[in-house]
Amino acid sequence: MTCWSEYVHYDCEDCGEICINHEESDPAQLGKCRGCHIDDLVEDYEQRLRSQHSTNTTSDRPEGAAPSHGGPTDAGSARPQAKRRGHSSGGRGSGLVSEDSANSDSF
Repeated sequence: MTCWSEYVHYDCEDCGEICINHEESDPAQLGKCRGCHIDDLVEDYEQRLRSQHSTNTTSDRPEGAAPSHGGPTDAGSARPQAKRRGHSSGGRGSGLVSEDSANSDSF
């Protein structure tokens, strides 16, 4: 059974909505409706993310570190591309071989 004496009736300080919430709830203690309280929480969270993002700049990255996308830093460090050989449609023996094995004479 609900003990109504533990609930408070008030108008939201932000939007003026009429509220009835438990006296120990965060919205009631702040004098806001649940919607405005959630909006404040989301806004605070987004500000912290923006603040954290602005402190993590690429200028802090050590010289020679990999780029943020994780790709090679120059064309010379890229893995050899696979070459297609034969007319296979896939599966075992699909015809894809590495550049190293395509140039070897050991079959």
